[in-house]
Amino acid sequence: MITIRDNPNVLKKHYIKTSDGLEIAYYLAEGGEQTIMLIHGFASNAHVNWVFTGWVEFFLKQGFSVLALDNRGHGESQKVYSEHAYHPIRMALDGVEVLHHRNVKKAHIFGYSMGARIATFMAVNYAHIIDKIILGGLAYNMIKGLPHTQEIYDVLMEDNEDSISHYSRDIINYRLFASKYGADLKALAYSLLGSRAVLSTADVSRVTHEALIVVGEDDAVAGEVQPFCALMTNARYVILPKRDHMKAITDKIFYQEVIQFLSDG
Repeated sequence: MITIRDNPNVLKKHYIKTSDGLEIAYYLAEGGEQTIMLIHGFASNAHVNWVFTGWVEFFLKQGFSVLALDNRGHGESQKVYSEHAYHPIRMALDGVEVLHHRNVKKAHIFGYSMGARIATFMAVNYAHIIDKIILGGLAYNMIKGLPHTQEIYDVLMEDNEDSISHYSRDIINYRLFASKYGADLKALAYSLLGSRAVLSTADVSRVTHEALIVVGEDDAVAGEVQPFCALMTNARYVILPKRDHMKAITDKIFYQEVIQFLSDG
């Protein structure tokens, strides 16, 4: 039997022109009445973050319809070389416009890493369109900010790959990961600067949706989970033992917690 991981074209590709004129690629797999929107992380794309990890297949088997974006500057979506085009509020609006385009009145939203930041901006600014929200791989650093942003930007912008050897392996890995999947490194660099806008504690406290926050125990990107979760009025969190930022996404406990969360109530 061929699974979606063997046949990623099960997700049908579509495009929309956003209200600021960019072409955004999104992918649709129709299943049940409830829709879940998947928003991927920095330097990734819909297929790497959600198909290859098994999440799309998982949600289809659970009876959901799936919408997955390629964030602007990523995957098959249009590339822009200005950090102002990548503010998380604008990227959140991309997701809202896709939902409107598909005539989806309300959806569950699942964001990982940068996608969690975008999803939270969506919850703060477009609360009416969200049912439940799942945030993975990012917590209090949405408020505190992410370390090493300038170094990652510099590594991505460097034309001569031999000139980046003095950076730490963790920094270089961002470029290696992006290059592996043929990403536009300069577009990613601008998206990194634009999308790093932080939320205030007051912003986060406005998120009243049922929320699940999941991070790995060894995730150096996420920031503190408990105080971030405590800012929301209806949230709970799960910490995955012995998982870092990259490995948490495929942890079986993650899948179990998500489906339990979506099934409750």
